[in-house]
Amino acid sequence: MSRTAKIVIAVGVCLVLLFSVVVALGVYWLTRRGREVMEDAKKEIVEGMDRGKQSDEQGCLTEAISRYKQHRGLGGSISTGVFLRGCLETARPTPGFCDQVPDQRDIFGSARWQMKQCQDAGLSDSFCGQIFGQVQEHCKSRRTKPNPEDLKPPPPPASPNERSTLKDTGVKALPITAEFRRGLRAAPRSVSQSRRRPSRSFHSSERS
Repeated sequence: MSRTAKIVIAVGVCLVLLFSVVVALGVYWLTRRGREVMEDAKKEIVEGMDRGKQSDEQGCLTEAISRYKQHRGLGGSISTGVFLRGCLETARPTPGFCDQVPDQRDIFGSARWQMKQCQDAGLSDSFCGQIFGQVQEHCKSRRTKPNPEDLKPPPPPASPNERSTLKDTGVKALPITAEFRRGLRAAPRSVSQSRRRPSRSFHSSERS
């Protein structure tokens, strides 16, 4: 076996061991503090939703940045991100809030945008981008959310009795009421009676 092959194998074994250690530490941390983290996340999202009911999207982001500056790092980015998600769900729309936000599928564009947003906010740590990742997720869901006007059911088709014979002329058809239908049914009877009356008077005159 060549020296290069041995080096490659050694590096691969080291990477596997390192990955195993990271997974083990993650499982241990979740076992010890998983329930506590979940409870904190529930509190943060409820607090965020309450805050959003009284603010708009930009106000939620400003509040999230202020919170993160007081509690930075991995834990701070997680709690702030959960708060921001809940706040944006109930907040009023801010005009132009999502206009310059790139799609998350644009990896390089997202990284540049997040870095610039962190710099503009006065943040330079590596966890700041997760906060603005929540903004991207929110804007993505807002773009794909259907328009309420499109969800309205179409009007029911007109029945044969309600169709107008003047549709080609642009005259709007009027609904036929029950009284009008009864009038139509009674019309042949009145016509037949009016036709019979002259004949009876004619025969009576002949008899006289």
